[in-house]
Amino acid sequence: MNVPRRTVIKLWLGATATGVVAGVWWKFFRSGRMRLRDSERDVLSRIVDLLVPADEGSPGAVDLGVDNAVFAAAGQSRSLRGRIRHGLSRLNELSQSKFGRSPEDLDHSQLTRLIEQIAEAPRGSVELSFFRRLHKLTVSLYYSHPETWMSLGYPGPPQPLGFMDHADPPPLITRDAT
Repeated sequence: MNVPRRTVIKLWLGATATGVVAGVWWKFFRSGRMRLRDSERDVLSRIVDLLVPADEGSPGAVDLGVDNAVFAAAGQSRSLRGRIRHGLSRLNELSQSKFGRSPEDLDHSQLTRLIEQIAEAPRGSVELSFFRRLHKLTVSLYYSHPETWMSLGYPGPPQPLGFMDHADPPPLITRDAT
């Protein structure tokens, strides 16, 4: 069978263009599906606020935007998004069975009881895996924020050797009295 070269080139270019278009479409389709929905973001914000609430000496995690940092981390990590999605799905199931409502409709004390329940879930369960990962991420992001250092009595990181002003003491961070 003798196929003209022009036909082969047309078929090759058509297949390549189809592959590129399909790849771009798939990427946008998947990324849209994997973004956290508003209801998921609301529940996560409430959980982050429960994990590290504000007190008289320091701001809470939500006050410092830790919830937004969790959303950003979930946007970058497929495995974290998956764990959050599965955990929130399980949280919704538990909320429906215990209170007859979804987590976003629970009051503060009900959501607290639900979070306490998943924190004590059996080892290896979806809900415990979700809770541990979210707790670790929230606490890490919270205490890495300079605003929290003053409440701990930590003035800030030392200036590393090798920088031009390594002999000068680092500036002290003071909390504005506003």
